[in-house]
Parts: sequence; structure tokens; C-alpha cells
Amino acid sequence: MLRRIDQTIRDRALLHRGQHVVVGCSGGADSIALLHALWFLRDRWQLRLTVAHLHHGLRGADADADANFVRDLCARRGLPLLLERIALPDVLAVSPGQSMEMAARAARHAFFLRALRETGADAVALAHHRDDQAETVLMRLLGGAGLDGLAGMAYRAEPQPGLIIIRPMLDMSRAEARAFLHRHHLTWRDDASNTDLAILRNRVRHRLLPMLAAEGFPGAVAALVRLADIAREEHAGALAWRMQQKIPRRDQPLPWRGWSKRPVAEQRRRLRAWLQGGESLVRAVDFRRIEAIRRLAAGLDRAPVRIAGVGWVDRERDRLIVRNTIAPKGPGAWPEVSLAVPGMTRVPGRPWQIRIEATTGFRKIRGAGLGVLPAEAYLARRAGEGAAWILRARRPGERIAPTGLAGSVALKELFINHKIPVAERDGVPVLVIGPDVAWVAGYRVARHHAVPGPDAPSWHIRIEQIPMAEVVSNGKPHSGR
Repeated sequence: MLRRIDQTIRDRALLHRGQHVVVGCSGGADSIALLHALWFLRDRWQLRLTVAHLHHGLRGADADADANFVRDLCARRGLPLLLERIALPDVLAVSPGQSMEMAARAARHAFFLRALRETGADAVALAHHRDDQAETVLMRLLGGAGLDGLAGMAYRAEPQPGLIIIRPMLDMSRAEARAFLHRHHLTWRDDASNTDLAILRNRVRHRLLPMLAAEGFPGAVAALVRLADIAREEHAGALAWRMQQKIPRRDQPLPWRGWSKRPVAEQRRRLRAWLQGGESLVRAVDFRRIEAIRRLAAGLDRAPVRIAGVGWVDRERDRLIVRNTIAPKGPGAWPEVSLAVPGMTRVPGRPWQIRIEATTGFRKIRGAGLGVLPAEAYLARRAGEGAAWILRARRPGERIAPTGLAGSVALKELFINHKIPVAERDGVPVLVIGPDVAWVAGYRVARHHAVPGPDAPSWHIRIEQIPMAEVVSNGKPHSGR
């Protein structure tokens, strides 16, 4: 095993002599095997090693015992240890919609990045092996991933700027790692969650792959690893293709004129390159979503496509754009709503609510532009004012006198200047206070309603999305009781 890992390091240029490596160690068999392999190879490569262990705040006393096990091991080997504890349930509480696996992975990456910065180390070594690779590729294959997903885990990766991850055991099997541990009389900690069949990866590991072997596919793991190698090379070719193209950033429109006539593979590459923008969005930008965007771009569908971690991909004439969220479309799409000031008002039949709170001064609004929701603004709060606040769709001939501009501008002209498609204009909320258009969602407020200074009384208004489950089919909002 040591020779294989040494060869992988050389062949894949994972390390150079004299480098400092942070070794991620959970206390489980695989990470203990990796730690000892690098410890045995430290003189040959003149390595400096630091061990990093993250306590996720789960599994109670078992997790505490894991941390103590790693601490004692580092003390015996004379290795520095970075040990950090988080409360993953608290992380999930402030990140609704994120799975436990996603939250744990994000927490580990943040921890490893801090470890690299604190120690000045060159890379983080993780103990993923061939069996892990096969499981990953199979799950992504069945989930509809493209080439970048089927490439599996890379020997060397940078999932976010500054976080260099290497996988020296990726040419080893789980069985070889266990044999190495037994040969050197090394102990490890078993995590009971690795046998929990409620977890998808465990079902793939303990049920699906063994079933494939029993049903006549004994080489399934090797075939999946080989598929990852092929997909990785093909993906590298796609990246080389991208370097020759002029593909805009994701926050810029993607021209699509004539692209529907190009080969389908080129269309998919172009879309993936635009959406990913150098990030790792393998799961979010899957085959199904790419195909939905191709249909949208070709005019075969009208519905915007949701990409997790990106936003909504929408069509605007002969180009594609990404929005933070999409306002309702169609004539009269935004109903007239009388707002509670201060207070919270639900939009009948729509998954939106408007919050208005008394505050002081204003903050700079960082929005995505006119008509993009959620949207917020600050308006002047004057003593004795009693005009009704109405949020509704535009009306013919209406104008706004926006801050920063002399005179006024017609809402129609405003929408044209900001390239809002005709079909979407009635879905842009307009705030009317008394006789005045005070604010167009995502745009500036009217001069007469602007907050005069940082210490002046003000109203903070925000249009925000609520779960659709809280909106009933008859258009009346739940009372919340």
C-alpha cells in the first residue's frame, strides 16, 4: 500500500518534497490508514504533517470518543492537532432546505480552509479510495449527472479558492486499506452511521453494489472507476474547448442566437460553462436541468429553470439570463394589495409577503435590478402622514420621479430601458402612496419619498417569498393560527 500511495503521489504530482500537509482524520479506518501511510512516508517526502479533526456536534458520546481517540493518537505520534467542534443542527436551522450531508460537507470545507490558513500548509489530504469513487460515480450516474459529475472525485481539486484537496488513496481499495491496518496492528474507530441504510450512500455500498456483483457484474467497482477516468479526460477536453470560447460570466446574459442549430453537445457545454463559472455545481447543474434550459432557449418551454445555488434561468428575447428570483408573469399578474404600515401583509394567492418596519436612516440596497424579487427599499417616515400604501401592477401613463434623476420618467420607458420583457411588466410590483408612485420594486424610490439623511426616521419595506405551502388555493392567506 505504501508503494501504491507513493506512486500515486508521484504520478499525479500531488505533492512536492518538503511540503506541509493537513491530514483530515475522523478516527475511522480509512483516515487512520492515510494518516499512518503519510507518517511512514514523511521522511521520503520530507513532509510536515498536521492532523485536523472536526467534531460535528452529532452522535453524542461516540463523537466525543472519536475526538479523544484522534487526540491520543496525535500525542503518541508527536503530531500537531487542530480540533474544532461545531453544532451542525444549528447550521441546518439557519440554512433551510440544505441536507445534512450538504451542510456537513460545507462545514468540513470551511474547517479545512481555516486549517490551511492557520498552519500555512500546502494541501489537505483526504482518505477517499476506489470504492468511495465507485459509489460516488454510481450515485451521480443514476442521478442524471453529465461528464463533470461522472468524473467523480479528483486526485487533486480546489473546490473553493485557497482550499487544495489531494486524495493519495484514490488508487487503493477499501480492502487494501483494512489489510494495511491489520498488518501494522493499527486500531480505529467505527462509526455506526456508516451502516445506517437510511443514508443513500450506505444503501449503494451495502446493497446496490453487492447486488450487482451477485447478479453477474463482479467488476462493477472497477468499471465505475474506469468510467470516472474516461469522463475526467473528456471533461478536461470540454474545459479546453471552453477556453477557446467567449463565454460571459454568469451574472451577464448568455447570447443564444443561432445556438439551437449547433450540435447538442456544444449547447450543453456552453450552458454548463456559463452556469458553473468555475464553481463546482455538479449536482445542481445536472442533465435534467440543462435539457430544460435548452428547451427554454429554443422557445419550446416558457417556464424559468431553478438552479440551486445559482437562481432562476430565464429567457429574454434571444439570450438567457440568471435572476435571483422570478416575478409572476402575465397581464395583471400582481394583484392590488393594501399594505399594513407597519406590519406584514400576505399577497393573496401568491407566495409573497410584504414586511414594513419602522427604522432610522437607510442602507445601500444590493439588488439584482428592476423587477427582480425579493426586493427592498427605504422610504421617509413623516409624522402625521396617513395616505394608504397600495402595492399593485403598473397602470397606463404612470410616471415616477426617481432619486438621482431630474424630472420624471414613464414606467413604460423605465421598463424598456431596463429591458424588461413585455410579458413580465405587469408582474413587477409598484408601490403607490396617496397619488404618487413611490417605488418600483428593485428600482429607486421617488424623490419625495426618499429618506433625507442617515438619522432621519424611515420605513423599511421588503417583498419576500414565503413557502407555497402557506398559500391556500382559494387565494386567501393563512391566518397563521
